[in-house]
Amino acid sequence: MKRKGNCIIGQSGGPTVAINATLSGVLQGIFENHLYDEVYGMVHGIEGLLQGQYLNLSDAFTCPESLTQLTHTPAMYLGSCRFKLPTCENSEAIYEDLFNFFEAHSIQTFFYIGGNDSMDTVLKLSDYAKKHHKAVNVIGIPKTIDNDLPLTDHTPGFGSAAKYVATSLLEIAHDTYIYNIPSVTIVEIMGRNAGWLTAASILARTAYSPAPDLIYLPEVPFNMDYFIEDVKAIQKQLDLIEEQIIEEAKPRVKELFDYEIPIALVNDAGITTTGAVSENNELPELEKEFAAYNDKVKLWQHHDYSILYEYNVGPDGS
Repeated sequence: MKRKGNCIIGQSGGPTVAINATLSGVLQGIFENHLYDEVYGMVHGIEGLLQGQYLNLSDAFTCPESLTQLTHTPAMYLGSCRFKLPTCENSEAIYEDLFNFFEAHSIQTFFYIGGNDSMDTVLKLSDYAKKHHKAVNVIGIPKTIDNDLPLTDHTPGFGSAAKYVATSLLEIAHDTYIYNIPSVTIVEIMGRNAGWLTAASILARTAYSPAPDLIYLPEVPFNMDYFIEDVKAIQKQLDLIEEQIIEEAKPRVKELFDYEIPIALVNDAGITTTGAVSENNELPELEKEFAAYNDKVKLWQHHDYSILYEYNVGPDGS
């Protein structure tokens, strides 16, 4: 039987809930089509391979059930690294070591799953193979939460990271709402120089929570003076809305029950200081009236939730 040669697969960069699914998909395609004799895996990416760390994936995954399990396994099955491959001009010995390994193990295809730095490694290895006429196909499989790889729509990893960002922002907002203390919460979100994940924070906005109130993308130059003025404007809006809610609630409660309700007990009337109607209220009549009032005056529609805040920067940077 004519041998088909072997391949090797590696993972690199940060883990996402989708990166093992990508590895599983590659393995399924290889096994179902009988493309190679043996499939090897780099342990801790190309850095581990340079240290002689690899395993036989053909022996590790012998049935469809094992690949299904891999699809839903968190973290990174093969381990990862943050190794940036130097240029051939500066470290040719590294390239020689890698391609000597490929030749010794009959590697015909090199698969690498990862983001920007991983694709940079793929490009460098591919250029070296072409320049030195090496019979090794170098294939990059994009995975990055930054969603900024060219020629892609949504990179694996971005969707789960965007959901995590939105969920985290909503939880942070809930935590801040419980205190009657003026505060400003600043959340820095990953994404290199791309604003996809930062923009995804808008998904945290709901009918009862407008946070995040301000969103600043890295593509728009940041101006500290504008930022401070924006924060002051938002705080003023929220103060006015809270005062309006309390002033509407207190007289109505007094009318119905002939006593002045303390501000601390406004929440018991089915109204929170964030404008939301609580589920466990003691005054259903007031809840109905407030809901009608809220719908009439559009109390929480001061923000256009579909708009990201952007600012024009003048020639002097102001």
